[in-house]
Amino acid sequence: MMARAKAKAAAAAEEKMRNDPALRAKMEEAEKKAEEMKAKAEAKAKALDEKHGVSAAAEAKAEQAKAKASEVEKAAMIKAHGKVAELFYEYDADDSGWLDEEEVLSFCGSL
Repeated sequence: MMARAKAKAAAAAEEKMRNDPALRAKMEEAEKKAEEMKAKAEAKAKALDEKHGVSAAAEAKAEQAKAKASEVEKAAMIKAHGKVAELFYEYDADDSGWLDEEEVLSFCGSL
C-alpha cells in the first residue's frame, strides 16, 4: 500500500512539473548543467590519462600477461603431450590454438 502511495505521489509531482513552466525550465537547466559537468569530467579524465599514460600502461601489462599465459599453456601442453604438441605449436603460426588450412598445408609440406 505504501509503494502505491509513493508511486501516486511521484506521478503527481511529474504532472505538476509538466504543467509548471518555471519548474520545467529549472529542470531543463539542471539537466543541461549536469551534461556540461559530465563532459568536463570526461575531458579531465582523458587529459589525466593521456598525461600519465594509465590506459596504455594497463593495456601493455595485459598484453604481457596474455603472452606469458600463452607461453605457460604451450609449455604445459608440450610437457603433457610431448612431440605432437611441440609440432602443433610450431605450425600454429597465429597462436590461435587451431591449425587453419594454410598451417596444415605448411605442416604437410614439411613432411
